[in-house]
Amino acid sequence: MFSNEDNIVDDIGLNASGTASTPTRAEVRGGRKKPFPQKKVGRARPPLRPEGGIVFGLKRHDWSAKINKKEKRLAILTALAGAAVNGIMVEEFGDEVGKPSTKDFIEALKR
Repeated sequence: MFSNEDNIVDDIGLNASGTASTPTRAEVRGGRKKPFPQKKVGRARPPLRPEGGIVFGLKRHDWSAKINKKEKRLAILTALAGAAVNGIMVEEFGDEVGKPSTKDFIEALKR
């Protein structure tokens, strides 16, 4: 089922940055003296030691929601059809769109 709400959620998600990042224990840089022997320990830079990684730190996240192409098209057409029934389309665009041109129509929609 299509939904204009899904479209709005997708647009908001595309604008969310989600750029927070903290190093995990795999990403922590080494340095200084070797903290423990290489063999027989089984861990690398554990979070509980000084200069260890963050256990459940923030990571980059993609907030966009996947919407099928046909679903998105149907939602847009439904919104435009609802606006056309109320006469909003005719009133708002008036004589701004003179000739049948997609480019002009998109510019008028952006205004």
